[in-house]
Parts: sequence; C-alpha cells; structure tokens
Amino acid sequence: MAPHEPPPDDVILQFCNSGEDLIDTNYFNTDLARSGYAYLTWNAGVARLLLPESLEQHLPDMLFAYAVAITHTRQSEREVLQIQFEDGSSAPLVLTIETRMTDRALESVATPLSFIIYTQQGKIERIWQCHFRRSGCLPPLG
Repeated sequence: MAPHEPPPDDVILQFCNSGEDLIDTNYFNTDLARSGYAYLTWNAGVARLLLPESLEQHLPDMLFAYAVAITHTRQSEREVLQIQFEDGSSAPLVLTIETRMTDRALESVATPLSFIIYTQQGKIERIWQCHFRRSGCLPPLG
C-alpha cells in the first residue's frame, strides 16, 4: 500500500497516554482518518498504528504476522516509513506512510520495541515485537 498525498488537515492531533496505552485521541474524527491515512504515534517504547476504517480490511493479514519491521527510507522523492508485517511469506503486507504521518523524531527511535494497532473501536489486543531500521532508497512497491 503506497503513500498518497494526505489532505491538508488544520486540526492539531491530540493523544492522551497512559504508558503504552492510548487512552484518547481526536485522530479518528479528522479528515486524515476519514480519507484513509494511517498514523503512527509513539509512547513508552511502543509504536502505535492508528488504522482508519478504510484500512481495517487488512487487519486479518496484520494479525497473522509474528513481528513487525518499520523501515525509515526514501521512496520516489519522499521520506516514508514502511511498516512490514512479517508472516514468513515471500510477500508480507507492507503499509507505507509518509514520515509526516508520525509524531516521533525518527532519529530517537530505539529498537527493539513493541507495536500495537488501534482502530476507532479501540486497541487490538495483540502486541508484536517490532524493530526499527533505517535504509537507503528503496524501489517503489507493487
């Protein structure tokens, strides 16, 4: 899933945290979420993927993964994060988001860490081991 240009959103995203848990956010009520853009927020050593309703169709593939790898790279003149759901197959699900769709200075990310998915209905009760890596320029996927 390749990145697209997110619509402008004048809303400041808000996150209420309790350790690794996301207690509340306004993200799911924004144009970004309604337009289908995932967001990656970080707290307490956990990467938390906010998955809009339009991407929930990919949850079964995500849930089948045994680990997650997040790669910070360049793709087609954009800085992106490729979130790869490792499932042991030769073609795992990869979600690509622009780096502006995250709230962390990527230079400060420590690894290993944990990875959690949230939908508008709340936290998916599964935690994955996650590794963060930096890479050079990757070819476009698909």
